[in-house]
Amino acid sequence: MKPEFLERRLLLTGLIIAALFILYIFQAPISHSIYFFSDDAYYYFKVAYNIVNDKGISFDTYNPSNGFHPLWMLVILPIFKFFSSDIETPIRLILSLQALLTVFSFWLLWRYSSTHFNRQYAVIASFLLLAFASPILIALNGLESALLLFWMLLMLHLDSKYNLLTDQTINNKLLVGLLFGILFLIRLDTAYIVIAVALFKIFQKPDDISLAKNIIRQIFIYIPSIIVFSFFALAYFAWNYTHFGHLSPISGTIKSSFPTPYIDVNFNAGAVPYIAAFLVIVLWVVFQLLRNRKQIKDIAQQQPILFCFFTGTIIHFLWSMLFMRWAVFQWHFTTYIPVIVLFALFIIRNILQNRNKALMALSILTGFLVTSYTLVIYFDKGQHLEYVQNSALWFKEHSRPNEAIAIADAGIFGYFSERPTVNLDGLINSYEFQESIVNGSIKDLLLSQNVKYIAHTYTNCDYSSKNIPILAYKGKLRYSPTGYVVTLYKEDEFFISEPITYRPLSENKTSCLVIWKLPYNRFLPILK
Repeated sequence: MKPEFLERRLLLTGLIIAALFILYIFQAPISHSIYFFSDDAYYYFKVAYNIVNDKGISFDTYNPSNGFHPLWMLVILPIFKFFSSDIETPIRLILSLQALLTVFSFWLLWRYSSTHFNRQYAVIASFLLLAFASPILIALNGLESALLLFWMLLMLHLDSKYNLLTDQTINNKLLVGLLFGILFLIRLDTAYIVIAVALFKIFQKPDDISLAKNIIRQIFIYIPSIIVFSFFALAYFAWNYTHFGHLSPISGTIKSSFPTPYIDVNFNAGAVPYIAAFLVIVLWVVFQLLRNRKQIKDIAQQQPILFCFFTGTIIHFLWSMLFMRWAVFQWHFTTYIPVIVLFALFIIRNILQNRNKALMALSILTGFLVTSYTLVIYFDKGQHLEYVQNSALWFKEHSRPNEAIAIADAGIFGYFSERPTVNLDGLINSYEFQESIVNGSIKDLLLSQNVKYIAHTYTNCDYSSKNIPILAYKGKLRYSPTGYVVTLYKEDEFFISEPITYRPLSENKTSCLVIWKLPYNRFLPILK
């Protein structure tokens, strides 16, 4: 069978599967769609809903927030604009869009791996992508992950076709700027990949040219790329600064300890397969460099974008280890997936060529363990978000439209309650909210926003009292957050949900979502 014919059949098969999935999503109850999305996805959805309904760039309609990556927001805004009074149809449409992006991601991976390896390796690559870009964790999580994965694989495909970093025609230079500019807007921390590309071009030089001269030379060569990329980057930074007074999003700022290292492995369990597999890839590359550099040089010369992805993920990993303090989930490692999948093919090819039975057994065992772990995380998600949705709907029926509530992990609750929902963990809140905690005016701020209630998603159902912190992650106190704690009792209770089973396979923890009337007289500062 000709490769082109096979590729068309595979794409058609994928599109049929996606169509059946979309049909199922539009026929099934909304809870079936909710199961796929992470709570953080609703930070996008609620902000988009508020934007199209003239309530500002805000999650709670009070605090302006830039805690999102820009391009995915721009992609979903037309969906919410067309269905501005409907909160269920946009969810189904976004899930459908991500299903289509996933199909094209598999198709692009097949084309790339069958070109640089063969069909058998393309089959292996497809299974690896299915494991690492699992629908629950990455591909259909409601965040920018599916778009990011698709765009990276598209860049690899275009590099195979046009030799983006080696053929220095003006069209290629413009295309490079466009591709990386869009990549940056999809997820801002892909700036590390842009840095990797710059390093690649700087150190890939003739022996008779000094490093300093080559830097100047490459800047002049890639002026068209720099101009196009800068158009995207500077447009975002200008918008960010004029609207919020800051260049960086609040979510990234409060997670980061930069410039002071904060070495603390605080990754979510779902991130473990990506980190472990990536470290195996790094060890293999180091081993190849020590033994025989030819294969790594060949990758750099023949697949330069892939090599830059690899180098960029190393920078990202080091940054995450040194400066990321909390809330580091599996979707933060989406950029690792093409690197893991394609470098795994190099490792497998080496093993088969050398016929090393021990290495072959080890690779099969590693693949089995990683895939098994991914499946465990897949099924471990549970149905707790459906309970949060039900609680949000109850609160909508039993509260006034102008009564606000404060809660951490506020995504799905804020979206379905259709009530002003102040995000306590700060990821989709404002810089001013953080400053009000530091300067002691948080109570006045919450009162001015008519916050009548406070809630916690994972509370012991048999609690007698519950302490809820309201913290600021900024300034000199970043490593020991300043803030307040509010103590709640049974007599403050406004609502308690049915028991929620959280992480049924790993934790099997039963808890309840509890809403209390907010007692402003019990704000106690956290003593240092």
